[in-house]
Amino acid sequence: MQRKVMISTIALAVVATLTLVMVNAQSSPPPPDKPLVKEGNRLTPLAVNDEKETKEVKPLSILLVTGGGWHDYKNQAIILTEGLESRINCKVTVNMSGNAKHPAFAAAGWAKGYDLVIHNTCNSADTNDPEQVKIITDEHKNGVPGAVVHCAMHCFRPNGPHEYQKFLGVLSRAHEGHHPVTITKKGNHPVMAGFPDKWTTPKGELYRIIEVMPGVTELAVGVASEKKEHMCYWVHQYGKARVFGTTIGHHNETMKEKVYLDTLARGVLWATGKLGDDGKPVAGYGKKLD
Repeated sequence: MQRKVMISTIALAVVATLTLVMVNAQSSPPPPDKPLVKEGNRLTPLAVNDEKETKEVKPLSILLVTGGGWHDYKNQAIILTEGLESRINCKVTVNMSGNAKHPAFAAAGWAKGYDLVIHNTCNSADTNDPEQVKIITDEHKNGVPGAVVHCAMHCFRPNGPHEYQKFLGVLSRAHEGHHPVTITKKGNHPVMAGFPDKWTTPKGELYRIIEVMPGVTELAVGVASEKKEHMCYWVHQYGKARVFGTTIGHHNETMKEKVYLDTLARGVLWATGKLGDDGKPVAGYGKKLD
């Protein structure tokens, strides 16, 4: 009899214990999905900021205006687009035309919505068109940054220097023959970070610079077959906009070079205010730019 009572007592105790466990399990909150911190004898979820530490950075919107004669602009558009988009946070839109009057500059406001315009054209070498020059330069003067490459310096050459050359930063009317160009870096501007003290292009066509506009900062000079130095990299302020310029870039072989594309990328970042004083992209704008 005593044995039966003992068994019954143990059974009741087990049932009571199981019931208590089940009640506690049902009333307890689910395990926290945040780290726990001990407060006295309790563990409570650690307060965590659920917002992302950094918001997504919008890519720079770049317009590449290109086309004309004497150059392989079709493939250069690919080289420049892929070179920039792989190095910095940007999206390049190409507007290509061989017309003497480039349709990209059809009317005022043509650069609206873009963070920078690259001019790599040879459409209007012997054209003097004050109306089109005004349409082009007003956009930059009013704040759209620019990058001018190679034959852009030979557009609208007659009767210069005028407003177009003020935008470029230089006046040039001719170039030397096709020979590699030995380039010497001048100073330590952020755009030239990573640029060697001397660099010789695989192929080249050095532009003769007749006049440098006031306020231009020389970044590098080049020497080729004529053994005369000509500025070939520079930056300056035009109105409300920054402008980066280079006369280098006739041949695809040179344009494909890492040094060339790295420097162009830094020039773009500098002109748009996205390059630090150390020559590195500001947060969110660098990809594979050394």
